[in-house]
Amino acid sequence: MKKQKNKTKKLLKKNTKKISLLIITIIIIEILLHLIWPKNIDLGIQKGDLIFFTPEKTKIHKWVGGELGYELIPYASYKNYTINTLGFRDYEYNKIKKNNTFRIIIVGDSVTFGWNINLNDTFSKQIENHLKYKNKTYEVWNAGIGGYYANQEIALFKKKILFYKPDLVIFAFVLNDFRAGAWYVFDEKAERYIIQQTKFRKPSIIKSEQINKLLFKSKFFEIINLLLFKITKNEEIFQDYYQDEQNNLVEQFSEVKNLADENQIELRTIIIPLIRNYQNYNLKELHIKAKNIMNESGIRYFDMLSHFKKYDYKSFKIEEEDEYHYNALGNKIIANLTIYYLKQEGLI
Repeated sequence: MKKQKNKTKKLLKKNTKKISLLIITIIIIEILLHLIWPKNIDLGIQKGDLIFFTPEKTKIHKWVGGELGYELIPYASYKNYTINTLGFRDYEYNKIKKNNTFRIIIVGDSVTFGWNINLNDTFSKQIENHLKYKNKTYEVWNAGIGGYYANQEIALFKKKILFYKPDLVIFAFVLNDFRAGAWYVFDEKAERYIIQQTKFRKPSIIKSEQINKLLFKSKFFEIINLLLFKITKNEEIFQDYYQDEQNNLVEQFSEVKNLADENQIELRTIIIPLIRNYQNYNLKELHIKAKNIMNESGIRYFDMLSHFKKYDYKSFKIEEEDEYHYNALGNKIIANLTIYYLKQEGLI
């Protein structure tokens, strides 16, 4: 035991300079990171600018701030994306619903929007095309907006969707919708939009919340944690990260349910799996969390995961690295499953 202690002391003494240099280097890096890494991210967008907020940087979005952050620009067009007068990627519809018309509005993110596919290939349009042969007139609106999280979709429902008097609203829930998202504040002094940090805790390789509070004061740790998180693709961390968001979303979706009941609107949620190996799917816990949110909010739902198990996930991919956005075939499956579910519910 004594020999071991002496050996340790000699090793420390021998490497004192190296250890000191490492500590000094980390301190310098930490100081530099605090100087160049702002608490809030300045988007550099002036008030009133019709600027965009999507990875492909299209000019079809405008900043509005608040809970929504941004919206689609009416009449805007880019590539195969065309926005209608109501601010949705869809054909033109009258605000006032005609007699004998059953209006369905599907609220969602870029999966609903139809990322990198034609409008007619989106599942909302495929549903509408299927229903056009019925005796009643069916409208199926595509109210998907790329980059939206659940809190923004809920805000869209409250601020816009309610006023179009839909008969049925469907929330298309994708697993990254748990995220609280960002909210946007306009800094009058700087005349810039500021994207605020999410109020929920970040995913961490350290389990202890108390230790994380201390460690996340270090930008150096934040970067190391993020790199390890991305390299290991730790799904357990990924799932744990959403616990706070889950609690918050129950409250928000409960409000949605109350508003829908008050306005005599049928409300449903479809839960769409990520494009991963469905036979060896490693995000089942997140599906359970999504279903728990809907159960606690009193919203009926349809989880599509089990119905995808007979398919090869690779046949639905648009790009190799993209596990969120389904191609035309994948949208067809989502459309068919949604139609099946709505028939089971007696809604169509």
